[in-house]
Amino acid sequence: MLREIADWFVDGESRRAAARETATAFERASAPPTTKRSRKLRHKGMEEAPGFRQHQAIAEELIDLARRHAIQRIGGGILALVAATGVSSLILGREGELDDPTAQYALNVETQRAMEDLSPASEALTGTLIKRVESGMSELWRKLQPQIESLPAGSFRDNLESPFKLVQVNSKNPYKNRITMERALQAGDEDPRTLQNLNWFSYLAMNKLPTGIAASFSSLERTLILSKDFDPTNPIHLLLAYHELFHAAQDANQRQHINAAPTDAAGKHMFEEYVRFARVRQGERPRLAVNLEATAYAYEMELMDMMMDGKLRRLFQEPNLSMTVGQGLKWLGADASQGNLNNMGSMLEIASNYFPYGGMDSGRLPAKFMNALAEYFQSNGYQLFEIVPGRGIYPYTTERTERPEYLIY
Repeated sequence: MLREIADWFVDGESRRAAARETATAFERASAPPTTKRSRKLRHKGMEEAPGFRQHQAIAEELIDLARRHAIQRIGGGILALVAATGVSSLILGREGELDDPTAQYALNVETQRAMEDLSPASEALTGTLIKRVESGMSELWRKLQPQIESLPAGSFRDNLESPFKLVQVNSKNPYKNRITMERALQAGDEDPRTLQNLNWFSYLAMNKLPTGIAASFSSLERTLILSKDFDPTNPIHLLLAYHELFHAAQDANQRQHINAAPTDAAGKHMFEEYVRFARVRQGERPRLAVNLEATAYAYEMELMDMMMDGKLRRLFQEPNLSMTVGQGLKWLGADASQGNLNNMGSMLEIASNYFPYGGMDSGRLPAKFMNALAEYFQSNGYQLFEIVPGRGIYPYTTERTERPEYLIY
């Protein structure tokens, strides 16, 4: 398994070859894990393995990667993904346009740096962010309860509420602060990524996100990344968090599919495919699962319409209505700061490609909406795919005119 980590996460052909050699020596020196230890990778005795001194720097990197990108056996020994480096971000430019995809790689780099800052100040900063997100999402959920309860029971209502419920479930997570988790990993205690609940995730506060990134959920780090300036009273900030939390629910669903694979070999294949899809090296074109992104945007639009008492949907379905970006912020109850104006402009552009074709309450994700998003991301350099639950990852095609609702997956 360490050889696979070397292949996936070590940059440079010569360093990767040396890492594979070192990993092979490690694996020969390490006895197979016992049942008692099957939930975490073993590191004891590796320093005595042949090749350690020769490739000490690489060996140390591999050990760190084995812990940071923890591959564990959960439930019957099926491989489950707990952490890596891929991200699914809400990318908003300074002028309200979806921005340069290279910002994704910049965010990967900055996220790793932030997770290496284990200072009490960094831990406290993320702790403050957690309180803001939990309080803001809880209050928004409370305000919208009468409208939510008026919806018929079923998948639409369940999915709409899934980000709120996820925050509620995660409030019990002792490692919801990413810096606290990194401290535990560094201490070498029982790996905190041996999760008691597959819906748990971590938060990370960033002093400054790269230009073009408004918010991000690292689906493989299982970490919600937000600016330290997140304001729980700002409806735009809450919508950004909701979108990323929807990705957190999608990822939890994916990991459950990996765990539920019928055989170890099938689970291992699904795991490898998922990691390779998300792991983008410098200079590579980023990859996007169109169905996941479109579903997250769709439910974000549904929530935004609910927050605006149905005005957003009517705006794009009734020909005599019009609205400026400033009026939209007023309907939403948000101030007209430059950041809000930019984000609102992007959200209205997305809504204009969503509501005219129906909505998730119809039980279908509008194909025209998916295709519009696909065309935009493709024009900005993304490679497009679909992730089908329990089956695999496939190139995206616009040939299908109807698509089933992808639920929270």
